Amino acid sequence: MPPRGVKKGPLWRGQKLLGQGRLTGSASGYRETMPAIKKNLARKAVKSTAKHTAHGTASKLKRDPIRATTLLGIGCLVGGLAGWLFARSGAAPAAPSAGGPA
Repeated sequence: MPPRGVKKGPLWRGQKLLGQGRLTGSASGYRETMPAIKKNLARKAVKSTAKHTAHGTASKLKRDPIRATTLLGIGCLVGGLAGWLFARSGAAPAAPSAGGPA
């Protein structure tokens, strides 16, 4: 127990905070919490980027609808074509072997 008046924090005397406020004295606390923190930060970054992109696209559509729609349509077509070509290149059938049965 910490002295009276001292708050029990996550790093008090080498103890690490895990999960829902559980304290543990294990040294592996860092290895257990870091992946969760990184995953949470990555999820927040993706969410923020998606919101920013959606907001920018909406405001551009308001300002210049014809140009924005044209560029967005061209981008969708090029992206779809690139995805289709990539998928076809990876799913190509194997060539018949020369030494196989005839």
